[in-house]
Amino acid sequence: MNFLRTGVNKAFSKYTRHHIKKTRTQPIECQDHVFKNILKQSQKSLFGSNHLKNVRTISEYQQALKANSYEDYNEYMNKIMLGENNILWPGKPKIITVSSGTTSGRKYIPIYKPLLNSHYSTSLLSGFNYSLETGDFDILDGSLFYLTGLQNFSIKGGVPYGHLGALARNKFPKFLLPGMYPPKNLKHQDNWDDKVQKIIEHIVDHPITLFAGTPPWQVDFLQKFKDVHGKKFGDQFKDFKLFIHSGCSFDPYRQSVFDLIGDTPGYATMENLPASEAFIAFQDTWGSNKKEPRDMLLNLNSNIFFEFIPVENNQLVNDKRLTVRDLEVGQEYALLISVLGGFLSYHLGDNVIVTNLNPVRIKFSGRSRFNVNYIGEHMDYQTILKVFLQLKEDFKIEDFSLLPSYVQGLKKNVQYHWYFTTSDKTLPHQIQQVEQKLRTLCVEANAFYKAIDNSRLLLPPKVHFIQPGSLRGFIKNKSSVGQNKVINVLQKEDQQIEFKQYLKTNDFHLMSSI
Repeated sequence: MNFLRTGVNKAFSKYTRHHIKKTRTQPIECQDHVFKNILKQSQKSLFGSNHLKNVRTISEYQQALKANSYEDYNEYMNKIMLGENNILWPGKPKIITVSSGTTSGRKYIPIYKPLLNSHYSTSLLSGFNYSLETGDFDILDGSLFYLTGLQNFSIKGGVPYGHLGALARNKFPKFLLPGMYPPKNLKHQDNWDDKVQKIIEHIVDHPITLFAGTPPWQVDFLQKFKDVHGKKFGDQFKDFKLFIHSGCSFDPYRQSVFDLIGDTPGYATMENLPASEAFIAFQDTWGSNKKEPRDMLLNLNSNIFFEFIPVENNQLVNDKRLTVRDLEVGQEYALLISVLGGFLSYHLGDNVIVTNLNPVRIKFSGRSRFNVNYIGEHMDYQTILKVFLQLKEDFKIEDFSLLPSYVQGLKKNVQYHWYFTTSDKTLPHQIQQVEQKLRTLCVEANAFYKAIDNSRLLLPPKVHFIQPGSLRGFIKNKSSVGQNKVINVLQKEDQQIEFKQYLKTNDFHLMSSI
């Protein structure tokens, strides 16, 4: 990547500094500019002509458009999949990405050129900003390891569709490709496990300085690397600089990552919040300890217009749709996004907590589908995650899926079934101690849970121990993209049935009863 030591380096440094500075210091101006651009262009599409005629202001926009879910776009998506033009945006999408289905089933997301450019530019800016903030430009002289999903593309309506990372990489600026790993001969594999195995075997021949991906898969890869080569990742790659994680909370995986990389001096961690629909936020600062968790800069100066619905007691305050002007520090919000080249007033499903206003920084607080509230217990995802991490301090558990459900089909009594992966064969003999500790932690973490804990409505939690890798295996069994996240909370009855049947069929449980 020596080209970045030349004039390209200086030009891109100047552009990155300007872009980041504007994002930090002019949030309202950035968002007003993006909104006007989105409104002007979207009115040329079928969706815009149906919903946005004579709309000029943000207030009029919010009155004309409700908060849309993916299902609200079914009519338009059907037309796009048939190859029709000017449906959600002028022209045809460049690609159609298919989600992995970890939270709400498989979705097809059309990515038009402006949005694709936004993904590229934010990835480059966030990465290059790391070098500017830390002074570490040596990272650009090594190989940047980002393993995308399987390259099993197809065509829908004359447009390529498949996993976003794989499709986008094929269209990545060519001047960056020499520094990317793996090369074509390794990334074009039809079988995910074979692909990973070959990459593990060949990666030692490359000077890896960056590793990016989703935490569950990254831990799995680092463990397999250690098993194959008999050494930790950092012991092999002495110049390793940056570990980028995204897609889910890093907290359950943090210590495992540190243990498997080892004591390589000086490497940093970086949290990003990308989605197929938009690149939401990225970490833009580091302290003296570059592995410490930091909040993320909201991507206000890109092709995304943000709206925010306050979350109170695990419920959306649906009569409020706020803009960046109205944010409060410490408040949790559900995100609505409108993108230059895609969905408008789209309920993304991600919740964030605002940590700072100048600049606007956030932390990911979970997915709204992972919040649980059957009988007034108000267990949000952050509380569920906190309970898991506290339990992990006392017992050797690795990951979890929570299945809350009504007992015997009656919408009265509720019980939480916790499924923990573990390699500790002694834990099933301690199940009563684990269940009691889990109940105590839930009561201590949530006043609503505590208030109904002694009632017959909320039964004590039930624990099940299952084999390592089985939670990742469940979503892998459902998805063809390769790199997947663990589903931490399954609330739909059909998902729960499928999950239990999967464990039973594959004999993944360590207890005799599922």
